[in-house]
Amino acid sequence: MYKKKRKKLKEQKNWLSINWKVCLPLAAIMLLISVGVAIATDSQSEIETKLTKATQAIDTIWVLLTACLVFFMNAGFAMVETGFCRRKNAVSVLIQTFIVFALATVAFWVTGFGLMFFGRGDNVDQIIGLFGFFLEGNQKEFHSPSLNVPWEAIFFFELVFADTATTIFTGVVAERIKFWAFFWFSLFFVGFIYPVPGHWIWGQGWLYKLNFWDFAGSTVVHSVGGWAGLVGAWLLGPRIARYKLQITDLPTDSSGKFAQNNLPRTRVLGLLCSRRTYIRREDVAMGNAIKTPIDRNAEIKKRPLPSHNLGIATLGSFILWLGWFGFNPGSTLKADPNAIAHIFLTTNMAASTGGIAATITTRFHPSFRKPYVPMILNGVLTGLVSITASCAFVSIPYAAVIGAIAGVLVVFSTLWIEDQKIDDPVGAISVHLVGGIWGTLALGLFSSNNYNVWLRDWLAGRRGPEPGLISGLLELHRFHFTQLGIQLLGVVAVGIFTLTFSYIAWFAIDKVVGLRVNLQVERDGLDESEHLSKAYDGFQPDPELLDELIASPGSTHLNNH
Repeated sequence: MYKKKRKKLKEQKNWLSINWKVCLPLAAIMLLISVGVAIATDSQSEIETKLTKATQAIDTIWVLLTACLVFFMNAGFAMVETGFCRRKNAVSVLIQTFIVFALATVAFWVTGFGLMFFGRGDNVDQIIGLFGFFLEGNQKEFHSPSLNVPWEAIFFFELVFADTATTIFTGVVAERIKFWAFFWFSLFFVGFIYPVPGHWIWGQGWLYKLNFWDFAGSTVVHSVGGWAGLVGAWLLGPRIARYKLQITDLPTDSSGKFAQNNLPRTRVLGLLCSRRTYIRREDVAMGNAIKTPIDRNAEIKKRPLPSHNLGIATLGSFILWLGWFGFNPGSTLKADPNAIAHIFLTTNMAASTGGIAATITTRFHPSFRKPYVPMILNGVLTGLVSITASCAFVSIPYAAVIGAIAGVLVVFSTLWIEDQKIDDPVGAISVHLVGGIWGTLALGLFSSNNYNVWLRDWLAGRRGPEPGLISGLLELHRFHFTQLGIQLLGVVAVGIFTLTFSYIAWFAIDKVVGLRVNLQVERDGLDESEHLSKAYDGFQPDPELLDELIASPGSTHLNNH
């Protein structure tokens, strides 16, 4: 009986299996036929319209997703800059890297986006856009990098790039700048300084017409942010105790200032400037900011101010590395699989060789003799910055060379900048300014005709970069100086503009609200005096609480000890 039931069930199972094997293919065929009939009923124009809408939707999603990756780089900058700075200033650095996106959003919406991408095609438009403020404008006046993505999506994508440029100088001026000085400069930077070079290069301005290429922002984003930070650090001067200075009681004049001393090795209390000036005795006594210290050219001993948390700095570097996979591939502004795949690989290769080169360099450099963690982290970041301009136009071996040179450059650049008495707590000038300049010039050295293979559609008829000097020599056996010369011209022009207007802005803010906190605030840390907060409150009891614990009746054993 049992065997008969089992045989019957087996027969039923086989029958079901046979039916499903027949039904599934039939269902698939019917579905294909129905789709085919539906397509056949559409006219050719309707089919093309649907395909265009589908492509636009995919491209828009791609642009917004990569923009979110770039937005997440804010967390990376916050971790890196906070970790490299000291504990007493952690809140100050964190709140600046947090609020900067809000400031960038408003400034870019009001003026930045219009100055960068709008124009009517006349001669003035070669220099600066004059329309599209508050996102109000005519589509014909919008010089879009992509015609297949809505300008609202382009706005958000370009906004996160403007925000990235602003976060760069935040690290350079950290630990001694007043919050409101940073606040107002950030607004002016995103509202005017950043968009103008962006218009020249990405908004179809005069450098664009000359065939200057900066695919994802080695110059537009990183160099511009680095130039602005350099001016700010120069005007602010180094942090207290960054350099060991000789304190000399100089003779004073009738105004109470220390008289200028012609001895080149004389120093007074702490901060440096570009030429011999004066310092008020009252400022020292009252703890006011010393804005014009003396004689930059004499020899002084630099003193390290160690990073307080390399753990979060390393985490931040990982986040930035991840964010760059939105930064560079997203700059295609379309979901082109060949271009995206190639850019992913060149970006990652340059980051990897940059980190390895920095590791080897610090191991053998006499200033370190060990693999030095901050330099290794910055080596990876400099590799990423340096490939940003050329990631679409160089081969993977050339990307490896570009990143490796960047990893060596960041070590020597950081040490040289320190010797110039320019205090950069996080090394952002070397990473972003030096790395950005190198990356822009590297395109003129290594760009290859091979980019036509994966970017033919993306270029949409525009002439790509000329062969680079080195790649042209190796591949075409001819010297090609044209692209390198154009890239060098762009670096110089953007540098002059950014330096000039950054100096004007920093100087004006200094006269109105002041740039630097006073000496007492800087000694105690900016967190409590500027923001009424501590980043690590509770890790260590306050002296007053400790006294109360010792004096309390239940703690007699503490008194015995």
